[in-house]
Amino acid sequence: MENDASSYFSESYSSARQCFLEAAADLRGLHRSYSLPQDNSLTFDEITIGANKPTSVLFVNSGLHGAELLAGSAIQNKMLKHPIMHALPEGLAVVFGHALNPYGCYYGRRVNENNVDLNRNFLDWEQIIPSPHALNARLHSIINPDVWNWKESLKGVDEIVQEHGVGQLQAALQRGQYIDPNGIFYGGAQSEWSNDIFIEMVDRHKSVTGHIVLIDIHTGLGGRGQGTILSGHKTALGREWWGLDVPSEDKKPITAEGITGTIGCGFRQSVNPKATTMSVCLEFGTVKLFEAFEALAYDNWVHAHNRPENEVLKANNMMCESFSPRDKVWKRDVVNRGEEVIVQTIEGLSSVM
Repeated sequence: MENDASSYFSESYSSARQCFLEAAADLRGLHRSYSLPQDNSLTFDEITIGANKPTSVLFVNSGLHGAELLAGSAIQNKMLKHPIMHALPEGLAVVFGHALNPYGCYYGRRVNENNVDLNRNFLDWEQIIPSPHALNARLHSIINPDVWNWKESLKGVDEIVQEHGVGQLQAALQRGQYIDPNGIFYGGAQSEWSNDIFIEMVDRHKSVTGHIVLIDIHTGLGGRGQGTILSGHKTALGREWWGLDVPSEDKKPITAEGITGTIGCGFRQSVNPKATTMSVCLEFGTVKLFEAFEALAYDNWVHAHNRPENEVLKANNMMCESFSPRDKVWKRDVVNRGEEVIVQTIEGLSSVM
C-alpha cells in the first residue's frame, strides 16, 4: 500500500534531516555533511547515488529558502524510496542536496544567518554589484516602518501599483537589493557560506561534459499545490521532458524579470562549459501572493527591530502557513508532482546518454 503523502513530510528541520538520512541509508550512497560555522548542529547534507565517475548528473536541491525546506525534503524522501533509484542508467549520478540554508530551515526563515536571501547571492563579487530598482527605497520604507501597521503599508504599496503597475512592484521586490543589510530581499555583501558549499558540490563534477541538470525546489508562488517549472533559459530537451509547464520563448515566467544572483546563475557558471546544462526552479503554490508577502515583510520587520519572543513566534507561524502548509491535500499534490518531475528528468537523461 502506497504511503500517505504526509508520511514523507516532517515537522521541523531536525526531523527532516533524520528522515532524509534514513531514507538514503538503504541506497548506500556517498554522504557528505557540512556544518554551519556559527552552529555545528546545523548542517547541509549531500547524498550522491549512482555512478562514481558520471557522464551526466542530476542535482535535486532543497532548503535554499529555509522556510521552504519541508516540501523539498518530502520530495527528496519519496524519491530516495522510489524504485527508479535502484535502476539508474550507467553513467548517471543523482545528487540530493538537503537544507542548503540550515539556519533558515531551523528557524523557519527565508533568509540565512546574515539576513541574506541566498537566491540573490550568487554573483561575481569582483564585478560591480547590481544597483537597486528605482522604487526600492520607497518600497522598503513602506514595508519596514518603525511601527508595524500592515493596513497602512498596503495603502502605500497600492499607491505604487497605481502609479507604476504591478509588474514594477514585483520587479522592485524580487530583483534583490545590496544596500540595506536589515532589509527584505537583501543579497549580501560577499559570497555566503551556503553559496560556497553549493559551488563546491557542483565543482566536484566539473569534468562532466554530458548533461547536467539542477532542480531547485521552492514554495510560495503559483496556484496552491501546483508545481510549476520555471527557468531563465529554455531548451528543446526541457520542453520534451517536462512539457508545457516550461514557459515558452514568448512568455515570461511568474517570477519578475531582472532577478539577480540566483542559484541557477551560480550553477550555470560553475559547470563544464562543454556540458549540456539546464537549471530550473520547481515552484509550488501555497497562499495568495499578498499573504505570503505579508509573512515575509513581518518576519523581516520583527528581526530588524529586535521584537520580543511572542512576535518572533507569530512571524514563524505566518511563515509556516505561507510556505509550508499543513493540509494533506497540499502535501499530496507536492510529493506527487515532485516525484513526477524528477522521474521525467531521470528518464529524459537516460534517453540522451
